[in-house]
Amino acid sequence: MWLLVRDNAMTPAADGSVTLAACPDTADRGEDWRWRVWRGPPAATDSGGEVFVETDPDSVRATTSFVDSGPVTVSRRAGEEVVVVPLVGHHLVADSAGPWQRWLHPGDAFVLEGEESETVNLSSAPGPARVAIVRLNTLNDAPLRWVP
Repeated sequence: MWLLVRDNAMTPAADGSVTLAACPDTADRGEDWRWRVWRGPPAATDSGGEVFVETDPDSVRATTSFVDSGPVTVSRRAGEEVVVVPLVGHHLVADSAGPWQRWLHPGDAFVLEGEESETVNLSSAPGPARVAIVRLNTLNDAPLRWVP
């Protein structure tokens, strides 16, 4: 399953940071807090700001990698969460097995989740490009649900 959140749908905190995805995303969900991916305020450089990840270390392991140019194939294992965060440039994410595709822009967040493995292709438009790819894996049997 793919979920896209546009930057204009997110409200920055007073310090300019923006939560891109979290489980749960609000306290009224009644679930234990497990993880959060957030973007710091845009930097004075062309880096597009930083991406930060917080997790419950007893439940979730996170790794972050960066891609400065495409194309790249992003594979997600069953049960794993992958959050794609464009920092600089415009990027096309496309289903590797079908016609579905969507343009991502700096500030967007693209979440891949579900119980079935999947693969998407990520390519960058000409010019400077940088994307953060955050992988979240459970350390126990509890599924990693993004609760929008």
